[in-house]
Amino acid sequence: MDNELFILLFQPGEFFAPRTMVTQPDVILKCDDSASNRGNNALFHCENDLIASEVIVQQGSYSIAPAPYQFHYFTHHHRQLKRASEAHFDAIFARNTIPFRCADVMPAVAIRMDSRNQRAHLYHFNDTAWHGTLMVKYAEVSTASLAVVSDWQRCTSALAAAYPRLLKYRHLLNDTCWYTRWKHDMELERKFTFSGIPDTWKLNTRLYEAINLRGELAGFIPELDMSLQVFDYDNHIFEVLEPSSKGYISFIPQTNGKVAVKQKWFAQNAELRKESISYDISVDRQQFEAKAREMAGGEVKRLAPFRRKRFDVNFESLETGNIYGVYFDICRSLQDPARYAFSQCEVEYCRSRTMFNYHNVMEEFEQVCAWVKNFLEQQHIPFEQNLYSKLDFARETHLALTRQELTHG
Repeated sequence: MDNELFILLFQPGEFFAPRTMVTQPDVILKCDDSASNRGNNALFHCENDLIASEVIVQQGSYSIAPAPYQFHYFTHHHRQLKRASEAHFDAIFARNTIPFRCADVMPAVAIRMDSRNQRAHLYHFNDTAWHGTLMVKYAEVSTASLAVVSDWQRCTSALAAAYPRLLKYRHLLNDTCWYTRWKHDMELERKFTFSGIPDTWKLNTRLYEAINLRGELAGFIPELDMSLQVFDYDNHIFEVLEPSSKGYISFIPQTNGKVAVKQKWFAQNAELRKESISYDISVDRQQFEAKAREMAGGEVKRLAPFRRKRFDVNFESLETGNIYGVYFDICRSLQDPARYAFSQCEVEYCRSRTMFNYHNVMEEFEQVCAWVKNFLEQQHIPFEQNLYSKLDFARETHLALTRQELTHG
């Protein structure tokens, strides 16, 4: 067997206590690696995908009839499976005098043993939501020098060898730190502009079902807690005329009375552009133009403000940790929304969840873009792949409204 999967169960209070010594697991489950949903960067557990065939403790190991180990708990169905799993393993523990209840221990670490390449890949519990639970790879160690007397020793030796890296990166395993970003000050997106204004909610739900429910985009899972997002906001946009680094600055009123300020730098439309976004800025609407001029360090031009309604579907690569989003936009002029509007689908690289170097950002971006383009073609809605931007729309709307005012003035 080239690959073996071990799920290490710990008492949470012991495992998460701050200490410099390695915390030993209480129980290890040997599972069927071929049934697991995993990639090089992460292991994803939802339902019936961790099939245990052996229970391992320090004193020995016990073969069991293959049984699913379930610990997901977000829905009634999940909790039914979890209770049945706990009862099943509690009986096994009691039968073999293992002094723990299944509910008292948690799967904090998973280890995949790759015997062909003599490597152990270690994954740490990271995030959970109703879609499933994610364990993110934090270390890879050689197994050539590990103790091989028993599976218990193999796993605990790998755990010890990887412990310095866990201590170094453990602070990343919380919801304010676990994201990083390739080219952190750049935006990478591809645009598909619709000929008219389609039903973007219907498109969004169809794409969500295909990717995040049916798994049609192989190797990707829903981004937990952010798999579906809805935005609806006004956008007050100023074109930067001088200095030569053009682009725009926009002000987006927030619900708390403050403003998000977005700035993009580009001489011409492109898929990769410099971008910055700042939130909770205190600035009045009457100060938008002065603030934009200050930020630009030159001249700006106020363009037609618009309202943006956006539906997002986000998903994550198990192989790399790269996260991509598909956004369905409708933008309408605040002054004349019925006449001046347009709609787009954008594919964007969002962020990464990994403790290793970035891999295949552009390759996966192209894979996702090709899949989305094919999806749109199947919907039989006319569109064009182009670089048409919100700045183009704001310019055109401003020009049309100005002509309209002159004609009727």
